[in-house]
Amino acid sequence: MIVEDFHIEEAERILLPDGCHFDDERIAFIKSLDTLDLMAVPGSGKTTALQAKLYCLAKQMPIEKGKGVLVLSHTNAAVDEIKSKLKNIAPQLFDYPNAVCTIQEFVDRFLAIPFYKSCYLRNIDSISVEQYVRKAYAYCQDHFSRDNALLYFKNKYPDRYKEIRFSIDEQGKVYLANSIKGDPFSYDAPKKWNNNNTAQTAKETITNYYFSMKKALLKDGILHYDDCYFLANKYLTSCPSIIELLQLRFPFVFVDETQDLQNHQLDLIDAIFNSKKVCLQRIGDPNQSIYSTVSANCSWKPRNPITINKSLRLSKEIAEVVDGFTLERNNEKGEPVFNVISERETKIKPHLVLYNELSVQQLKSVFVDLIVKYDLHNVVEGNKFGFHILGWNAEAKAKGYSQYHLEDIFSDYKKTNNESSNGLVLNDYLKLAQRTNDAKKVKRCLEDSICSFLRAAKIKQDFGDYQRDFTPHSLVSYLETIDIKHEYLLALYNTTLCIKKTQISKAHGVLKSYIVNVLVPLFDIDMNEAIENYLDSPSTIPDAIAQVENDNQIPIKIGTVHSAKGQTHCATMYVETWYEGHYETDHLKSKRKLPNPLYKQGHNYTGVHVKEAIKMMYVGFSRPTHLLCLASRKEQWDDEAIQKMIECGWEIVDITSHVPTCAEE
Repeated sequence: MIVEDFHIEEAERILLPDGCHFDDERIAFIKSLDTLDLMAVPGSGKTTALQAKLYCLAKQMPIEKGKGVLVLSHTNAAVDEIKSKLKNIAPQLFDYPNAVCTIQEFVDRFLAIPFYKSCYLRNIDSISVEQYVRKAYAYCQDHFSRDNALLYFKNKYPDRYKEIRFSIDEQGKVYLANSIKGDPFSYDAPKKWNNNNTAQTAKETITNYYFSMKKALLKDGILHYDDCYFLANKYLTSCPSIIELLQLRFPFVFVDETQDLQNHQLDLIDAIFNSKKVCLQRIGDPNQSIYSTVSANCSWKPRNPITINKSLRLSKEIAEVVDGFTLERNNEKGEPVFNVISERETKIKPHLVLYNELSVQQLKSVFVDLIVKYDLHNVVEGNKFGFHILGWNAEAKAKGYSQYHLEDIFSDYKKTNNESSNGLVLNDYLKLAQRTNDAKKVKRCLEDSICSFLRAAKIKQDFGDYQRDFTPHSLVSYLETIDIKHEYLLALYNTTLCIKKTQISKAHGVLKSYIVNVLVPLFDIDMNEAIENYLDSPSTIPDAIAQVENDNQIPIKIGTVHSAKGQTHCATMYVETWYEGHYETDHLKSKRKLPNPLYKQGHNYTGVHVKEAIKMMYVGFSRPTHLLCLASRKEQWDDEAIQKMIECGWEIVDITSHVPTCAEE
């Protein structure tokens, strides 16, 4: 199979703005059907290039009888994006023998569930964190023991029962592990156990207890998502022929957002598809591996990489700054292959905003002034992508000016309310939807509100083999099978119209009416107190939580770097926050006078925390199309450092001379 030029031209007309074309870097990737890794810079359009490749392959389907394409990504959102772009123009891509799904779905469907049924001759009851934790806790209560060692362990590590996993060694033997990473079960024994030679006996008692717990939960069909990887690996070990069958089924495998995968996921994919029989292409940016928690090193180590170095998002001025923060630049031979570049100049320098304790509250207004100065509120990107303030750490620690977090600096911002869906009620989702000018995000908030309602009502989707909470995508698919998808989409549309008109009360009425009149009878839901609280409780999110108004009426959104991953902004202000004893620019300083990426110098830091800081700044700095600001405490900078920043193309905005008025005080 080859990718035809005329199919690429068709993809350009469908996927790109009028008159735009894929350049040589992207065409090289689209055409390649060799096993490789694609390292793509921020804003490179790598997902669009992957979609174009998939479109071209779909146009030549069926490949051969029983053979198809497998597309994997880490999140439902990434999978949904591919489906939304290609389902109507390449529907064959979503039919047998092809599969487009998350890695978890692939592991469940093709490995864990069939292996479980063959072992236990029954279906899985549940694959769920919530259900697993509840049943694990119940086991510990039902199998209470007065053994001193076990009682000590439970008191010392009250939550360890949630984290313990099964793993497999190289000989295929099952053992108890501390976590999904596979480290053998361990803990710090008290000195007296070692002194009286009871440590080994105590360890055996504790290990056997939790081994029995894991075994019992598996037998009862109560699985944590991590257990599916254990079953998958057990399947591969017990029945190696499944590997050959999967390779025959999927000779083309594409993994998007590979930097977000953990070792156990990468290893499993390699165990199955890293073969000469399969075209395995992994796509992402190792420098952006901050999916759940930031890590100094990315688990994904690109092999035989090709690159897309040109950013379509960043201006030349911003790309030069971001490139300095690249951690993963070299290929496996140590050769530099990854560089962040751009050909689009805006003539807007990156800005370093220096503040002190008296002027910190002026950061938002200074940001707005810069937006107005460069007329960004009137450019296309300003209206489309908006203006954002980002920080690494959010939650206030009440440590004062010397250890600021986002909530310390911006008192009207609360991370727990605008970046987490845990514990939210219907009115919370409506308020969050109101805060975004992105139609897709409004729709996603509304979809999440309905799925959250179903979770509150304990309604799950029955897959026959097991049950799982509804996702926006699976809910639509289910409603489509019973021919009531139209009512759902109409409810979302009418609610969105009300939100755009800032008629939140009316929006609440529309969405609640759909839930009560359609979903409640459909799923035979009991309208208990918990359900009524979800539907009618007022929002606890402050009005200014995610959006700050000002005299110029320019909305400024505030969030963490994690919340902005994958986003595009017109202008971004990155505000330093306290982490592991320092602010970011402190982490970059070195007693050994190592090169500093802020000065556009190549660097070779080895410390864990400084590498984490560099990665967070790389992600945060690579959001804007036009204006990048770094807000930092004046105390962090001496005259020599400021002069270096000026020489490297930064513009300095010093607001430390500001004296607050009585009203501001």
